Amino acid sequence: MSKFVFFIVISFALISCKSSVSKERISVCSTDNMLKGVKASFKEVTDGKVNREQVVELTGVFQYNFEDVAIYSDKGNKAAALWVNFNEDIDNKSDSLLHRLSGRKVRIIGKINLLDKGHLSAYAGSMDSVFCIKEVE
Repeated sequence: MSKFVFFIVISFALISCKSSVSKERISVCSTDNMLKGVKASFKEVTDGKVNREQVVELTGVFQYNFEDVAIYSDKGNKAAALWVNFNEDIDNKSDSLLHRLSGRKVRIIGKINLLDKGHLSAYAGSMDSVFCIKEVE
């Protein structure tokens, strides 16, 4: 009987330890450019309330697919999404991490460009020179 109780106690301890381990968030940031962006909403950006070329910080759902590299205010609505153009540091070294971020909620920092509508001009605008993308809850 004591072996059975020991097994139950050990099993419970292992399960509770596993659930208390925090999930590490993915972060891809260029080390040479640690500017902070002005926090903005998609509505502020698409309504033109953010100056062109201003560095902003947006939170949304990131997609990293063939011909769909964008941040969405909600899943699937391209009219409210921004095409994402990464700076060279991120674009050249982080493809596998960017694939892992696809479909997840992220905070992204870059410059707003409403004149560039992205692939096939299907987006509300773009974020150029993106130098930081971080997974958030």
